[in-house]
Amino acid sequence: MKMLDFIIVCSLLLPSCIQVDLTPEIITESGQRQEQKQDQEKEHVRDTIDATDTTRDFYWARSEGVRNVLRRASQMSTIQWTPLNNVPWNSGVFLPGTIIVGIPYSSTKQINKYVGLDVSFHTFMTAVHNPRSVMYTENLSMSPYNGVNCATYYGTVCSTCVDYALGIDIPYPSKCFPDHPDFDEVMLTDLGQLEPGDVLYRPGHVFMIYRVAMSSGGAPISITKYEAGSKICCLETVSATNFAERLNSEGLRVFRYRKIDDVTEYSPSEYIPVGNEPAVIVRYNDVLCPNHGDHSVYRVDEPVIINSFDSSFTNLIIEGDDYSRSIPREDDMEIRGLPPGSYVAYLVSDDSRSDSVAFIVADPHVEIQKSGRLHIVFSCAQGTPHFCVLCDEVGSFKNIIDFSEEDVDRGFVDVDYPDLAMYYCKVVFQTPFGTVINNPIPISK
Repeated sequence: MKMLDFIIVCSLLLPSCIQVDLTPEIITESGQRQEQKQDQEKEHVRDTIDATDTTRDFYWARSEGVRNVLRRASQMSTIQWTPLNNVPWNSGVFLPGTIIVGIPYSSTKQINKYVGLDVSFHTFMTAVHNPRSVMYTENLSMSPYNGVNCATYYGTVCSTCVDYALGIDIPYPSKCFPDHPDFDEVMLTDLGQLEPGDVLYRPGHVFMIYRVAMSSGGAPISITKYEAGSKICCLETVSATNFAERLNSEGLRVFRYRKIDDVTEYSPSEYIPVGNEPAVIVRYNDVLCPNHGDHSVYRVDEPVIINSFDSSFTNLIIEGDDYSRSIPREDDMEIRGLPPGSYVAYLVSDDSRSDSVAFIVADPHVEIQKSGRLHIVFSCAQGTPHFCVLCDEVGSFKNIIDFSEEDVDRGFVDVDYPDLAMYYCKVVFQTPFGTVINNPIPISK
């Protein structure tokens, strides 16, 4: 078989391949039968291509770097979660008891809670499993956040789902892709030139090519795209004809990531078996959970709230480095004044102890000094400085400063003033449980 970068589909399979709709939708009870039918059709196409293949959608990728890109895209678009209560989204709610496929769309730029980049799948899924977590109690479009293009506390957008898939650990917005030094524009003369990992761009939106299915004669017959729309992050397969129409009508430009063949880190998740990874039964902690989810990060000025679901226990124990505290058990325990550090918490009674949960309390410190340039000083004992953002009042990025090793070692950076009368500075620190930011600092000229 030639053209190993693509699936080579026999022309006899053309009708089936085009008819397969891989768009993950909310699966209601009435819609499960249709979803199962689509899954069966999808499996039929794959099995006909190569019945001995066990790596599913990844065997045709030309390098381990590309395979990891596709694996991460699969994680974001195929993860299944079931709300226990109403979860807000931009135009309504995700209903309890409904199986949702894909990370929800929500621009969390104000608080940096993008799944994959800032928040792990474990934290997201344990927050979903906690009926009193921030997934249910918070709405980013309302006070005190008053965000734009958002609602769900943890989510993704078009650019951050692509960033994560490509292994880019900074949430570059869509407007950055055309001028990003690691991307080259591809001038298409034929859809057959598209490759997995290519980024399609128009002002305000990006998405990524996941698969190009070719006929035995080398003609593209369908395109599978990886995209975060207004509701969820998903995979969708369309005919080559329909894709070409969209390409032209939206004036899409194609960009190729120079580092796509580099072997970037891929972390399998027990919540999303990808390819030939074994499926496991996830065991949740049904006794207690932080309101941000297990393995979450709290800023030192934020209360840590532990939700408890078992009244047979009498006390909550919190343990950290040189720290131990016992608190009478309540349904919702709000703890303030914890010093920065790593903690575990569990419930106890006279003769038993629950499984534990873990969280970090971080103290990100940022100072601003004005001189000929903007002097930004930063530190955080619980995390490593990662990058700095100068943004407007709703969190839209104006400048992104990626820290060099020298910047991190010396603990400061000097940057030019942005062309704004008023803006905010926040530094993102990387911890073992995800990222944490300082309280954004307002700066005026």
